[in-house]
Amino acid sequence: MVTGMEVAPVAAHCAKRLDGRVVARVVTYGRVVWAIDSFAPYKSPRMDGIFLALLQEGWRVLVPYLVTTFHACLATGYIPAIWCQVKVVFIPKPGGNSHGGPKDFRPTSLKDH
Repeated sequence: MVTGMEVAPVAAHCAKRLDGRVVARVVTYGRVVWAIDSFAPYKSPRMDGIFLALLQEGWRVLVPYLVTTFHACLATGYIPAIWCQVKVVFIPKPGGNSHGGPKDFRPTSLKDH
């Protein structure tokens, strides 16, 4: 039984493993910093309760741990099950005639029940 702040163990999902050289090219320190910087800081916290502004203020400490975590996930094919509880949907931005590029969409997350 899970009550309060306890967390029940969940099974991990397995994905295709990637070669370490590919992983190092895909997930870089600079790309993680860029991703964090691209967030609107004062949006509602996500399911984990973390405000995006916290990531932006603490990026110097957090990014090395995030890069290591992402490298490990891609290299081993291990994806924590809790990461799969949110479904990301891409909504076309209004006013655009073309929807051919990633900047033509706004991602939003929906909790998967």
